[in-house]
Amino acid sequence: MPQQSMGTTQPAFEVNIEGPQKVSANEEFTVAADFKVNIKGKLILTSRKQLFIYSIKDSSGKLINSYAVNDAGVSRSLSAGEVIIEGYKYKIKEPGVYEISATAEFTLDKDGESKNYKIVTESKKVEVTESAE
Repeated sequence: MPQQSMGTTQPAFEVNIEGPQKVSANEEFTVAADFKVNIKGKLILTSRKQLFIYSIKDSSGKLINSYAVNDAGVSRSLSAGEVIIEGYKYKIKEPGVYEISATAEFTLDKDGESKNYKIVTESKKVEVTESAE
């Protein structure tokens, strides 16, 4: 039976993103995404080397970052309550308000069954101000 939490079923996985609210233009900053397992029992999660792909969009919704993604697969054995945390460093050149999100793409193997997942974090806003040069 699924765990109940305030009358709602707890999700199998939780993803979250953290980072600064304000940075200066051309200042390197780090955002971190985390992935938490809420399923009981052991499971095998297969993903790229980096579980998360990060997206940074400007106020018009245009994607401003791109980077090579290593498709080499990694399998991890996880149990309920385990957390994977990954960071991403970036530098934004132009002042403005940006939205950052992270997407976890993976395959889950549990009890001989495989299922593909794609889970996106909520967006985090970051304000980029003129650099203090």
